[in-house]
Amino acid sequence: MSRYKFQGLLHNKDGVITGAMSPLLAAKEFVKQWGIPLDGLVRVDNNQTFESGLDHLITKSFGTNGDVYCLFVDMGISILPVGMMTSSDKDLTITPVYLASITDKAMKAQRLHCEMSKHDGNPIMILNAKDIKQIFKEAEASGCFKIRNSNGS
Repeated sequence: MSRYKFQGLLHNKDGVITGAMSPLLAAKEFVKQWGIPLDGLVRVDNNQTFESGLDHLITKSFGTNGDVYCLFVDMGISILPVGMMTSSDKDLTITPVYLASITDKAMKAQRLHCEMSKHDGNPIMILNAKDIKQIFKEAEASGCFKIRNSNGS
């Protein structure tokens, strides 16, 4: 059983892709900064993140060398990029800003599952490379990247 829950956030309403305002705006800003398209958006929750009020989000972009998955945290007025992976080579890049946000060196070394840390005073998940790859894998398997029609189909 997964430690994470996933929620697809994009919907097709009369041919227009829509979604929840705050996560969608954050995702649009994120993909704009990284220069990639937004082809899917999923919220990931480990039961503690929901209570924090911060969205941990995954974007999916269709690329010529495979799909690109990006995990980031919507901090409200800023974005904290966590990691990026392509489906073709499975190489994961964890961003230096995310690693710097995990302040306790023991936590950095251990990175216990579903532990929380603080970034600018806000709780974020502490994840190692294995955790992030597992989140990307489970998110894809969940089917939540499928853009649903607003009538529920």
